[in-house]
Amino acid sequence: MKSGKVLVYLAILVALGLYVYLVEIRHKGQQKAREEKAAQLLDLKKEDITSVTLKSKDRGLVEATKIGDDWVLIAPLKTKADKHSIDTLIHSIVTGKREKLLKEKVSDWAEYGLADPKFAIEIGAKDQKSSVSFGELNPAKTAHYVRIGDKPELHLVADTLKNSVDKTSFDLRDKTVVALTVTDVDQIAYKREGREIQLKREGPDKWTLVKPEKMRVKSSLVNSDLRSLTNLAAQEIIDQPQKEGDPYGLDNPETSILLSGEKRQLELLVGKPVEKKDKSQTLTPDRYARVKGNDTVYVITGLPIKNLHMDPEKLRDRSLLTFDPANVERLEVSIEDKKWLASRGKDNKWELEEPQKKKSMETWVVNRVLWDLKDLEWKSKKEKAGKGLAAYQLESPALVAKVWLKGEKEPLTLNVGWEKKAATGPSQEPSTDKDSEPGKIKAEKPILSDGDSPPGSQKASRLPAEAHVVAQPYHEEGYVYVVDGNPVERLINDLEELTDKK
Repeated sequence: MKSGKVLVYLAILVALGLYVYLVEIRHKGQQKAREEKAAQLLDLKKEDITSVTLKSKDRGLVEATKIGDDWVLIAPLKTKADKHSIDTLIHSIVTGKREKLLKEKVSDWAEYGLADPKFAIEIGAKDQKSSVSFGELNPAKTAHYVRIGDKPELHLVADTLKNSVDKTSFDLRDKTVVALTVTDVDQIAYKREGREIQLKREGPDKWTLVKPEKMRVKSSLVNSDLRSLTNLAAQEIIDQPQKEGDPYGLDNPETSILLSGEKRQLELLVGKPVEKKDKSQTLTPDRYARVKGNDTVYVITGLPIKNLHMDPEKLRDRSLLTFDPANVERLEVSIEDKKWLASRGKDNKWELEEPQKKKSMETWVVNRVLWDLKDLEWKSKKEKAGKGLAAYQLESPALVAKVWLKGEKEPLTLNVGWEKKAATGPSQEPSTDKDSEPGKIKAEKPILSDGDSPPGSQKASRLPAEAHVVAQPYHEEGYVYVVDGNPVERLINDLEELTDKK
């Protein structure tokens, strides 16, 4: 084929592509955009809107205005508005579309409930105001008749649009009870039924109980409480509460929560349960609450208050090793005569050095072992003074785990000992060897060997119900800790996975 024909064909192909883009894609896209814009109720940009007024024949006037980046209600009361609720309402009206143009000119608006509409919304944007009046439902009960401003046209809009903009002052007001964030709080004091506990933040994610005794606590539980408290939203707000007597149980509150920080201190008082009109009651009824120093009374859900962690023993952090698995550079675990040694390379990939060389291991396999160590908790403790470690099978521990953290020279160390089981036959009766004395129990099997279980049988536990542990360093010295055997056995099983995984 001559080069001239190739150029002709190429030119035709380019022309066709240009036609498809300009006519089929760009033109149709622009046409669709124009149609969507023409269908919008109001030609407004969300960022230009500075005021919203809702006019309801049943509820009166609700008016909100924007001050800086915040919204405030100015009618029927002056208070802070809920920015998210206002933004949602504005989004609904700005993106609201006309379903259908019914009439270009209406002579009798009363026929459609628009001579004196039950509900209307007015939007202020810079120097202009736009409004939409909502009339009756159509016969099918799926859409509302509407009038835009004082224009003569009659339109239909989906009934969902009215539902999304017809709001009460309570819907749009700020319902925050505790005006603090989790990071604002450095100290917490709970009081309930004569009991008091106090907590103090020791670091970004570290809390300590300071009253009734000093102990390390689970930061996750404390932070969970704080999130619940700072996320409390009022179910009802009583702006003008009764002042005679104590109708809300707030003069002598059942629970008080003092939250303190560098910037602010706030005390939440929680009073009596709210009685329902039908006299029914739930297990966790709503309760009256008030911020000390303010008159406003809130009705809040009772569950977050009921679930506050006020029992020191439940708060106590019983973990033996405290570390972030992502911060571990090296891991070494020895059990009997076998040792696992894994290190994190420059590319953040784990490599196994012992008992066999294995490069680029899957991170989750090593992390599972690290989490086994991190999650190991003691259930009781025994004083080791005078008894020595031998009494707890810790003079020569069966399991030794060492965890090196980034930037640290010395590892976190965990020594675990247990009373070793003697092996028995399937009948669980002591068995004998030919060369052993009559009735003598057969020598124990290695912990890492489990090959004698019959096919199809459930894998028998290789450890006793309990084991003894010493951790170094640990905040409480002088004790040996008792742990369940199951988590230790799970650790052993996960270690074996390191060499089984390909």
